[in-house]
Amino acid sequence: MINIVLELTERVCRAKLSTHIVIVTVVDDARFPKRLLDAGALGYLTKGCSAEELVSAVRQVASGRRYLAPAVAQQLALATLDGSTSPFDVLSSRELEVAMMLVRGKPLTIIGEQLNLSPKTVSTYKQRLMEKLHVDHILSLAHLMTVHGLLDAPNHEVGS
Repeated sequence: MINIVLELTERVCRAKLSTHIVIVTVVDDARFPKRLLDAGALGYLTKGCSAEELVSAVRQVASGRRYLAPAVAQQLALATLDGSTSPFDVLSSRELEVAMMLVRGKPLTIIGEQLNLSPKTVSTYKQRLMEKLHVDHILSLAHLMTVHGLLDAPNHEVGS
């Protein structure tokens, strides 16, 4: 889902519309707000915010200023101070989108159809993202994505 929101944010910003973007989500992990803010969103709140905070954020963003929920701002600040970075920060939004689809087991042809790309172009994205992340197969990619919170860890239930 983050990839769709990221792609939409980038497209709206590239179109140079007079639209300002405020993200309201359940995700407060610092990696996602950073990517969305880098893509052009001006506001980021979590669904737990009050109605007053939402209205205040929309007003602030409408005037051209940024708004971050306090908890998100704190996480971003701490991540910056700690020097915490994700290896996925080096990927373009399209590479991240391809990576997410690959680890979900989608073949290159299906990924190409869904993204309106040729399988050869998808293969090029795959090769680039694997090189950037220093992984050599999809299983390593899935593990890296899980470690960095981009995928949920597999749920191993006894007896299922």
